[in-house]
Amino acid sequence: MKRLATPLLAAALVLTPGAAVFGQTTLAVTAGVNRTSIGVDMARYVYPHFNSDRHPDFRSATGPMIGLAVTRPLSGNLSLEVGGLYSKKGTRWKNRSNGVHYETGMEPEYLELATLLKVGLPLPGSRVSAYATAGPAVAFKTSCDWNEVVSIRGVVVSEVNLRCERVRLGLSRFDFGLSGGAGVETALSDGLGVSVGVVHTLGLLNVGARGTGRIKNRAMSLRAGIVTPIG
Repeated sequence: MKRLATPLLAAALVLTPGAAVFGQTTLAVTAGVNRTSIGVDMARYVYPHFNSDRHPDFRSATGPMIGLAVTRPLSGNLSLEVGGLYSKKGTRWKNRSNGVHYETGMEPEYLELATLLKVGLPLPGSRVSAYATAGPAVAFKTSCDWNEVVSIRGVVVSEVNLRCERVRLGLSRFDFGLSGGAGVETALSDGLGVSVGVVHTLGLLNVGARGTGRIKNRAMSLRAGIVTPIG
């Protein structure tokens, strides 16, 4: 995560709230947690000895996210939000075959950029505003880690930590998807606000490299941030 701090801050761009409360251009700093999974058809590539009714038990994984966003008012309650974030995605899965228990995780990391339309719904007579966002997002893979633990009758016989490329999972460096979210923001003063929201990002592209099956990213993020006017 540290290796992404410089490009992330330089981008000065996340999918967080902004202009609805302050009525002017704002900068938001956001952090949160991703609950991620993958749409996948890859079991026969990774575990060729599995048949169609013995696919791995794919599960959600949890990872951090952090980012920045600039939001600029357009007209009325409509504004434009341009953001960038560091996001850890991936999945985990378990399976058993012939008495052998596999626990595996795939954890790609992305620098994600999004341009969103945001609709603010301010509550009359208060500093609180609800909002909704939607728009496209592009992501660039910066790394991908693979870890696997193999055990027999509860005894670990193998533990592997490698780059995804070493296990024939050379994921694409580029992803494209759609993001949509909702939340609330509150102005604590004329120069400071806080926001809490949920964002869902659905990857549309197959990010699996040739020979690894079809893989699509999915992420649900819970985010909280600080918002300040900059113009």
